[in-house]
Amino acid sequence: MEIDHFSHEHPLTLIQSEKKIRRKYRNNIRCKGCEKSCNFPLYGCPECSFYLDKSCAELPDEFKNPFHPHPLTLVLDADISFSCQACFKGCNGIHFRCEVCDIDLDIDCALLRPPVEEGFKQLQHFTHLHPLALVEKKDIEVTRRVKCLVCGEHCSGPCYGCDPCGVFLHQPCAEFEYPPEIQHYIHPCPLALHTQVHSFRCRACDTCVLGICYRCELCTFYIDVECALLRSIESEDQAQIKHFSHRHPLFFEEINDGDQIYCFACGTDCSGPTYVCSQREFSLHESCASVSPKIYDLLHPQHPLTLVVRRAEESTTQEGFRCNVCCDDCNDLTYRCGPCNFNLHEHCTRQLPTIKYEGHRHLLLYVEKIGLEAKCNFCDNHCDSSLLRCPLCNFNLHLRCSPLPPTINHNCHIDSLILKESPAEDEIDEEFYCNACEEEREPRYPIYYCAECPFVADVSCVISEVTRWLKGEYGDVDLRMPEGKFSGKVISEKAGNKEDIEICQKEEAQAIRVRGDVGVQEAEVMYAITSGHRSKLFSEDEQMELKHILLDKEMETSSAGERSFDEQDNLDISIYWDKEYTELKQKLDSSPAEDYMEFWEEKEEFVNVGDYLVPESLAPILKSLFAKYGDVSVDDISPRVKMFLFVILCRTIDSMCKTRVLDISEGQLINWWKYLKALQSAGFKIEFALDHLDRVVHAYIGLQLTERVSKNLVNLDEEISKKSEEVEKLEKNLRVLKVRRKHISEESGKKSRLIEECLTEATKLKWRKAGEGLQLNKLG
Repeated sequence: MEIDHFSHEHPLTLIQSEKKIRRKYRNNIRCKGCEKSCNFPLYGCPECSFYLDKSCAELPDEFKNPFHPHPLTLVLDADISFSCQACFKGCNGIHFRCEVCDIDLDIDCALLRPPVEEGFKQLQHFTHLHPLALVEKKDIEVTRRVKCLVCGEHCSGPCYGCDPCGVFLHQPCAEFEYPPEIQHYIHPCPLALHTQVHSFRCRACDTCVLGICYRCELCTFYIDVECALLRSIESEDQAQIKHFSHRHPLFFEEINDGDQIYCFACGTDCSGPTYVCSQREFSLHESCASVSPKIYDLLHPQHPLTLVVRRAEESTTQEGFRCNVCCDDCNDLTYRCGPCNFNLHEHCTRQLPTIKYEGHRHLLLYVEKIGLEAKCNFCDNHCDSSLLRCPLCNFNLHLRCSPLPPTINHNCHIDSLILKESPAEDEIDEEFYCNACEEEREPRYPIYYCAECPFVADVSCVISEVTRWLKGEYGDVDLRMPEGKFSGKVISEKAGNKEDIEICQKEEAQAIRVRGDVGVQEAEVMYAITSGHRSKLFSEDEQMELKHILLDKEMETSSAGERSFDEQDNLDISIYWDKEYTELKQKLDSSPAEDYMEFWEEKEEFVNVGDYLVPESLAPILKSLFAKYGDVSVDDISPRVKMFLFVILCRTIDSMCKTRVLDISEGQLINWWKYLKALQSAGFKIEFALDHLDRVVHAYIGLQLTERVSKNLVNLDEEISKKSEEVEKLEKNLRVLKVRRKHISEESGKKSRLIEECLTEATKLKWRKAGEGLQLNKLG
């Protein structure tokens, strides 16, 4: 018996037994269709060594499956591997194919007709060829952790399944009515539901997915169902929604107080209108579910922010998942810009920075509570409470380091309180107390002060009133630093300035002009600094000029000793400290300064102040310097070298202004003196700065000497106490010895008859020989 088969050019003969095949081929016969070992009878072409199992050879060329709308055509291509669209197993060889739907089915799945059993609910789902029967969790084999074909999560409750194919869908996922087409904000074209299960990369969450999707065929754009079906506020059907934070549909319910259901987004109890997963494993407040999936926020005007949810149990200590406003972990509803790694808690959005600070080009935002990651840009210490912050630049200021309202009224005192540097003029004790809380305070921190009473309040004790000013509740207000200088302003939203704030924030406006009008030489300086090419900062001639100013003149100054810190005055210092005082002065006059190039910090913004380009953080100092003393430079220095010298001057003064005298280190003092002396040698008219530094050095030396005296006195007191204890112990031992001697002396006068006899014999015999008296010579 012969048949013609599409897979081979010759007729295939029915072979009943192995006797019809040569002996050497009998044990190595494989079916060209299913690639399994052949059993007899079979069809074959012995001449070509081509064989097919009888079951494969007799398959129909075309087959109409009752669960598929189009005819299935039998194909055989051994060189092509495919994934069966029913069971998703990898296959090759003979199989059925639907050219209309572009799907391939292995033989078993194409011919499978699952029985319809009474009492079982069945569903014909578009993701699978066969009907799916509703099964309970207990009916699924414990050893098989099956996953939902739609959402990819493990099936942990009632689900629909085709057990022969190993295909299962959560009941909510299977019964949800997916819209055939949607319009998604992430892509301009309409997205159509693609019901064929396949592997793809979601363009929204950038993850590989096996399942159904929404796609734009024209743009080859794919997005998974989870990302595609974001909550739509305008949806007419509020009874059932698909929220991006959960893979299953959510159903609307009224929750009672005692149900102990928690909102997945905010972590609080659910009560009242709530969206709940049918498996009772997920719920959202109606308000949390209705949060917009995309916003535009002034804190990040470059791109839109997309809503994401971070579960509390997920690891969130990575830098990429901290809120850029409060620096806390993003464990709840968060808006995120992935390309910029910018994150905002939902409750941290819609905030307007309203505080101008002349030391930074952006407006600052008052943040009431900050996480552990922030560090103050003024004092370089960690911030663990309220502060002023620029989320764009991660620029932070402690309230104690920032400009504050110059005058406030607080219920802790009847009079107005004025912002001042601490300690106050009338505070001369070494212990400092806050009159508001009557507890000891840190004297390095600013205070609010009433001179008439006098009354001192630590800023932390009046923070409630300070906060109201910073939030703009009292309208616009100028801000001062504790030493009295104006250095900021609050722009109140109540004063009708919201539009001005938005413009100021978008254009990055500030009192200082930024970058825009720099010249060619200044631009070259900026490029050399910000790109890290410090070696290209100056030409060879400029390097020689700098060497002459900063190094040669420094050596001349040190060796000549033109002006010591205190050559004019002689301090009345104890003779015991003359040597230490002299050595300290010599060290200050002769020690080398640090590398001058360290004054240029990489990636620093530059601004113009007058005709000079300086780092933005130093601009307020240079402006104040010009306002009080004018241009202190000389004309015979090249422009770029002069700019560099101004940076040295401003950085030195900035360091002096930030450091209290009792906190000065010896290295700081050496550098300040060397920098200022080098600038004076270059012709800078800065005698005012050197005169002031003279006074600071006197105070520093006085503090050092006082500390040394105090330390030595403490050491001596400890040594005296130790020796006194030793003397007291020796005196006690001496008294014991004297008593013992007296006792022995007294006892020695009381003799018995035996003792008297012994003493007599001792007196007589002590100078004689022991053998004398034996009279041995007479025996001879």
